[in-house]
Amino acid sequence: MAGEETQTLEQTLEKTDFGHVINENKKSILIAAAVLIVLIGGYSVWNQMAKKKYEDNLAQVYTFKTDVVDKYVDGKLKEDEFLTKINALPAHLKGQPTLLPSLFAAIDKLVKSNKTKEAVAILEGWSSQFNKGSFNFFFVGMRLAPMYENIGEVDKSIAITQKLIASSIDVAKAQNYLNLGRLYMSKGDNTKAKENFDYILKNYDNSQAAKLAKLYLQSL
Repeated sequence: MAGEETQTLEQTLEKTDFGHVINENKKSILIAAAVLIVLIGGYSVWNQMAKKKYEDNLAQVYTFKTDVVDKYVDGKLKEDEFLTKINALPAHLKGQPTLLPSLFAAIDKLVKSNKTKEAVAILEGWSSQFNKGSFNFFFVGMRLAPMYENIGEVDKSIAITQKLIASSIDVAKAQNYLNLGRLYMSKGDNTKAKENFDYILKNYDNSQAAKLAKLYLQSL
């Protein structure tokens, strides 16, 4: 009986060109449908796992923020203990944007405690986690540039400042050109210093950076 129903179905399909194609490729269509069902099921499982992992990461970030970073900033955690824990932070949590505001507060405290090199090492580790064109990378770079200069790493300060200028993020451009010119001055490269100061006067002539650029140019 079942065979007759199948034969009738095939005969019905053969009445149209489209039905004929289905009959000719019935096995392939069934396999494709089975694969599609497996893929949909697999995606559903993956999506649930990814969501759970994301939620777990958020919980770990919150715990680290409150138990480590905030306690250090508030003076409830010793500096050595904070450094040990921040440096041992798992890779999947390092670079979490939600931690940045608290991290910056901790970085400021380290700098005030003359631990600039330690602060730089932390920010370098975080910077490497961010896309070069992201706001997170940009703001970490804005913190790193003056810190490099303060510890005598002028070339690194120049390199990060150049990356900030090359960024599509149009924030503090004039100030970064001013800093770049000033850094070249400190290296004795007055030609490149002048190029940056002249660029400011040409493109940001009404800015505070332009006023300072004129003063630097007078001293060259």
